[in-house]
Amino acid sequence: MRNITRITCIALIISISISISGCSLYINKAEGEKNKYIDRFPLPVELNRSILKKLPEYDPYLYMHNQLNLSGYDLSEINLNENLSELILADYDTTTKWPFSMPEGFNPKGNLEKGKNPGLGIRDLHKEGYTGEGVSLAIISEPLLVDHEEYYERLVHYEELALTLKISDSETEQVRTGINQKQGLVTEDTTNNLFKKGYASYIGTALASIAVGRSSGVAPKASLYYFAPKYLDTQDDSKIDYTAWILEALNRIEQINDGLDKSKRIQSIIIFKKYDYTLEDRNRIQKVINNLSKSQGVLILEITSSNYGLGRQPSSDPDDLNIYEPSLLWNASFFMYSDTNSYTLSPALLVPIDSRTTAAPTGVNQYIYNRIGESSYASAYLAGLYVLARQKKPDLTPEHFFNILYENTYSNNIEKHGIRRRLNGILDVKEAFNDIK
Repeated sequence: MRNITRITCIALIISISISISGCSLYINKAEGEKNKYIDRFPLPVELNRSILKKLPEYDPYLYMHNQLNLSGYDLSEINLNENLSELILADYDTTTKWPFSMPEGFNPKGNLEKGKNPGLGIRDLHKEGYTGEGVSLAIISEPLLVDHEEYYERLVHYEELALTLKISDSETEQVRTGINQKQGLVTEDTTNNLFKKGYASYIGTALASIAVGRSSGVAPKASLYYFAPKYLDTQDDSKIDYTAWILEALNRIEQINDGLDKSKRIQSIIIFKKYDYTLEDRNRIQKVINNLSKSQGVLILEITSSNYGLGRQPSSDPDDLNIYEPSLLWNASFFMYSDTNSYTLSPALLVPIDSRTTAAPTGVNQYIYNRIGESSYASAYLAGLYVLARQKKPDLTPEHFFNILYENTYSNNIEKHGIRRRLNGILDVKEAFNDIK
């Protein structure tokens, strides 16, 4: 039987006294697990895809997310022997059905397994005992498929916070709303805005996987705290004050940290930023970030629209620094500019984002291979790495951490279509970690 706890103004959550403004109802659905708080279990996404008779059309010169996404499709009736060039750019998941005969050089199962490796030697650090055990990390993002096998054991707290509506420039109205708990799966062939209907999100599962996933995570034994929004039933996102929601999540993290022993506090925070800040919003958030960073040594990474990150061919070794090139999202731009451009000369810190396998929101044991990654993956990677670093050196500050990383980067000379470029900023994880003393 699920343990249901009514909270009126003051609540005990995970044995921490937390002051709650206003009166509300919280439901801990972590069935008998004393050290785990779950506000809600978002529903898994069902793609409802069936048999394909031919591959979807795509533009080989336009690298963008989901352009050739084969997740959930049955391809068993298609002859793919002449489609290697398309397949090596495709996304797919563990439910994709493949034909018996495949083009030479394409191994979807092998690529998917290899994509779980964070790369750059992270797994060697795990073998040395640096796994993030005893250190905590927080994610502020879209709803999570809470009970996915990849990270459920690491999840200790999942909370959904109410959003606010902008009423005027100087006034907002707190709007608390419930989520439609009706059981069932999505029947449409698109996942756009499904999280607004009570479903899990792709970005949430990916960030949790890369940060603390048991097979794909940088810090596979770190504890995870996760904060998501209770989405409003509105067609106009511009009316939602996402900044107030982020500030509330940061405030909750500070409250939780105040109730934890210093060694158990949240050390690293990832904020998924899906909208543009005003200068006022930026200042409001930055003030709280500076306070947390200064007073508690917390590293806070905001995810922006930057496309920087590393890419590699699907069959290559993720731990070999020499195989990396710019990720597909900015690969063309990298080669278009000369060696005097900021793409090659400005200080950079690059980690893998392409050819990564993460948990999928379609099922608790499903995984998706992301051939073209997102910049958010880099933030999750670095947040996880900071957790490992704090395990080694508990008093390490974010500033010292990044100074060490920037001092330990690698460069590759890359040639494509007769154009030669030098890619700087590839993080040498092992050398950086050796310098953390």
